[in-house]
Amino acid sequence: MYPNTEDVMEWISVKDRLPNEEMVLVSAASVDAEKPYMSISYYDKTAGWCLVPMLWIDSITHWMPLPDPPKEEKS
Repeated sequence: MYPNTEDVMEWISVKDRLPNEEMVLVSAASVDAEKPYMSISYYDKTAGWCLVPMLWIDSITHWMPLPDPPKEEKS
């Protein structure tokens, strides 16, 4: 489910490609050019982009997968 985060994570333009599957990710929207808006979002191939919690919008410009969750340190 999570990408290999050993690679450098970079923003992906929605003009270049969309996520391959339904997933939770970080997104940036073009709501105001002077104040970019970033959010945890959900992408669905049929419905489009949804800001968490459940606010569907169509102004997403870039996206990035979430990093791997932290690993528990063994004590």
